Amino acid sequence: MATISEGWLFDVHQADDRIALWIYTSDGHLLQLEDDFSPTIYIYGRVLYKGPSYPLFGRWHIDRKNSFIFAETGLEGLAELARLSKIPMQRLARTSPGSAMSSMQLDRAVQESILIPWRKSEPEAFKSAWDLLVADKGGLVFQPPVGAFEQVAEIDYSQMYPTIMVAHNISPETVLCRCCDNRIVPEAGYTICEKREGLVPQTLRPILAKRKKYKRLMKAIDGQERDRYDARQTAIKWCLVSCLDGGTLILCCHRGRWRVAPIREIVGSYFSAAQWGMRPVEELAVPGIGADLRNTMKPVTHVIKVPAPPQMIRVKLRWGRSLLLTPDHLCYVLQDGRLQVKRADQLAAGDWIPMAATLEGVAGEPRRGRWLGRLPERECRVPSSLNFTRVRSVETVFSADQFVYCFKLADEPPAFFIEGGVLTHNCFGYLGYRNARFGRIEAHEAVTAFGREKLLQAKEIAEASGYRVLHALTDSLWILDRPEGALDLSLREAQLLELCRRISEATDVEMSLEGIYDWFVFLPSKVKLDRPVPGRYFGQFTTGELKARGLAFRRHDLPPFIREAQLEMLAVLSTARSLRECAERLPAIIEIFRDYALRLKEGQVDSEKLLITRRLTKDPSGYKVENLTALAAQQLQQAGAKLHAGEMVRYVIQDADALDKRQKVIAEPFLDSCGRGYDATKYLELLTEATEEVLAMIPKEAAIALNSFS
Repeated sequence: MATISEGWLFDVHQADDRIALWIYTSDGHLLQLEDDFSPTIYIYGRVLYKGPSYPLFGRWHIDRKNSFIFAETGLEGLAELARLSKIPMQRLARTSPGSAMSSMQLDRAVQESILIPWRKSEPEAFKSAWDLLVADKGGLVFQPPVGAFEQVAEIDYSQMYPTIMVAHNISPETVLCRCCDNRIVPEAGYTICEKREGLVPQTLRPILAKRKKYKRLMKAIDGQERDRYDARQTAIKWCLVSCLDGGTLILCCHRGRWRVAPIREIVGSYFSAAQWGMRPVEELAVPGIGADLRNTMKPVTHVIKVPAPPQMIRVKLRWGRSLLLTPDHLCYVLQDGRLQVKRADQLAAGDWIPMAATLEGVAGEPRRGRWLGRLPERECRVPSSLNFTRVRSVETVFSADQFVYCFKLADEPPAFFIEGGVLTHNCFGYLGYRNARFGRIEAHEAVTAFGREKLLQAKEIAEASGYRVLHALTDSLWILDRPEGALDLSLREAQLLELCRRISEATDVEMSLEGIYDWFVFLPSKVKLDRPVPGRYFGQFTTGELKARGLAFRRHDLPPFIREAQLEMLAVLSTARSLRECAERLPAIIEIFRDYALRLKEGQVDSEKLLITRRLTKDPSGYKVENLTALAAQQLQQAGAKLHAGEMVRYVIQDADALDKRQKVIAEPFLDSCGRGYDATKYLELLTEATEEVLAMIPKEAAIALNSFS
């Protein structure tokens, strides 16, 4: 087991001649390092480069810093997934859950004597613009009411999407079959074969049964055995979950601030250099089109970063524009007077590609001009905010980057503008997964269509039972108890379990009770206080456990001092069993705020507690505006550290308003040599924001109390 494998192996490799120590790879050859291998650079305890993979002979080499599966599930989960996927442990540790799922499908295909395509090649059926808007949607997301509530319960579908695939026999070869004319997919009206079981359901059925068994065993035992079963079921969960080149320029708006940057910088800021996967985001939006094909801002719910395929597709347009896309990235084209979808590797010279005619009403003129460049001439125009231009050439090239990137959008249609104003598709979901040999976009659309229908069914059943639905998010519902609901907790729980049973019977997907809250708060946007944010909330279960999303203490970029202060305030709130009792805790919370604020003002806080962690969005020399992060990176670079976009820097704000930029921040390695001074005013602002989040249910009183001290 290695925490930072490349550094350790590099040191051993340098020493092997002196101490007669040799390491062999899994194929029995002596371990050799490439000539251009660079050692890992250590700065403030973080890895700055992702290490190469070194499978060893006669032992396992698992790098904890570079294995997503190990990080999420540990050795127990890694071993479980290796058994299921039949991928060797060392190789699986450096691959994705999606690759494990693909391996299981290939194994099932071999067992069933099914011919395996050498790559995914099933084209998407042509659709009219209206059909595309109807069918190509994601999960259902409500806008919750901003405020605090009592008697709230959360109910969740268990393994909704995989269960839908099994229950409705959704597989690429069963969707749009020609032998059955049932048109049973909601909204889209696709047919699904009723005469044979698809490959995907055959693969998923035993996996779902295995995870269900592990979850049942978890409830029956405690201690280490429970942790083992939890790791195994978590590994299976990740296996059941399922782009653009990193240099593609994106115009986006984050928390009210516009910027133009490569997508690798935007998405990469949510991951470390070696990490990848999908992360929820808040208050990020990109320009796109609405259902009327007019310009609008598209909220982004998740950012996606996945390993790049071996080859990419370069699409060249007129006026020197070119795009670099994964082969299965979906592209909009104009064909027979309709807006349709093609994979990037199916595009051909002469295809008409939609582009922004203008971004009027979305972004300011300077940003539009910088990002769009020269707008295409009106070769082809429809009644919309779009122009169309022809593809000049399409060629296959080798991938230059390690990762590719994309967004998951909240609204339909899933279309947004990229570099040069080109309209592209939001690709997301396992059955549309780029490496799924048997993937097909219509199968993905069928799954999400059934998912939306089942969530609406759950909402209707809950409302018919007297509950008020506050919020819905893909596979979860937050409901307000009935006015005449039982006061006794056990009776309330029994009523909710009965509701879950009725929903499960009606939808054929298991609905479970996540928990009952003493109180629950939906937080507003930080930019527009009257606007809700679907993924920003917190509440306390009747068990005393806190559930929170989008709060300061969950943000790893904020100083530990600020996170600790908010956790201490939440600990005070955790003793409250109602909103009235929460309000009674206001003096205690203000006292905590006062104590932390005084420590800041009097200079009593240790510098290590004030370290801000930020990710570089570009190389240190690439910053035109020298913000605090850029200044800290420059200090490190001047000291000899080699930094690149995507790496982390940690620093203390010394004097944000100093005229001398060298006095604004102190990078972590230089804290001892530069004294212990810090900008108390800046840190007090962060502390105030964190306190306001906790006191969101009593904003007026909180504002008065905070202002009186600040």
